[in-house]
Amino acid sequence: MIDLVRLLCGALIGLLRSSTRREAEILVLRHQLNVLKRQAPIFLPCAKHIWAQVAASELCHGILDR
Repeated sequence: MIDLVRLLCGALIGLLRSSTRREAEILVLRHQLNVLKRQAPIFLPCAKHIWAQVAASELCHGILDR
């Protein structure tokens, strides 16, 4: 019941927010996404395959050791 009240209050607050505030929030979120994209490491395609093999071998060893 409390969750339903929280949901309804959140929806009501969302409707009452000004469009300027929403636009500002969207702008901040887009900026955060751009920063995170710049910080993401770039892997060569062969590196992805190597990591996949390492993960698969670790998984197999974990299953076989049981």
